[in-house]
Amino acid sequence: MYPKMFFGYSMVSSYWILVGIGIIAGFMSIIINTRKEPQKMKKLLLLGLFLFIPFVLGAGITIIYNKLFFPETACGRFSGFSLWPGIITACVAAFPLCRLLKINVWEAADSFALSVSIGGFFAKTGCLFNGCCFGKICKDDYFLATFFSVYSAAGGMFPDKPLHPVQLYSALSWLFIFIFLTFKKKNFDGQLITTAGILFAVFNFIIEYFRYHPLEHFVSNSQIFSLIILAVSIFLYNNRKNTNQYILN
Repeated sequence: MYPKMFFGYSMVSSYWILVGIGIIAGFMSIIINTRKEPQKMKKLLLLGLFLFIPFVLGAGITIIYNKLFFPETACGRFSGFSLWPGIITACVAAFPLCRLLKINVWEAADSFALSVSIGGFFAKTGCLFNGCCFGKICKDDYFLATFFSVYSAAGGMFPDKPLHPVQLYSALSWLFIFIFLTFKKKNFDGQLITTAGILFAVFNFIIEYFRYHPLEHFVSNSQIFSLIILAVSIFLYNNRKNTNQYILN
């Protein structure tokens, strides 16, 4: 993979380019889906801008942690954003902000479910180019076997070794979630965000079996987190479905 892209004589991180594209795609998703409701669009875009700061702070925890505790390792030098800590900090900040902007928090969450999904696709593609969040060694004849640059976390740890492209698996799972939510008929507020949580938890739990972990356990911390997300999402889905928050057809 290619951690750096060249524009003329300038060299730019592939990861940050794709993360930037993901952010733009997320905002474009809101604009496209609310184009017939200009007032709603303005409020959601304003909310998105306000939530950007806590999201970046939360997503950057992994970078700060690796830089502080593993500065000389490949992970410390090439670490990228961690999506879910950013989503959690953004969710915590969303409740007071939605009240301030007078936005239904569940309706806003459904809109951002699409934004997060398409943003996740580009972010994980960025991870693939960057060589972070990498997978285990796989067979040479595996048709998706990927070799990473020695100037990446994956290539620095496993030079000239074929690895599972778990970043690609994750990117495709996010793309599937985005497409599924786009064409899914919404019956109640909160349906899209909880559905996204369920799908993410299932995909991530499976993908984690192919991801490299320095210390191998029967289940990883990420898989435990996925099970929590799955349980919470199923509970909230049923809770929202059984309320009177139905949208009239």
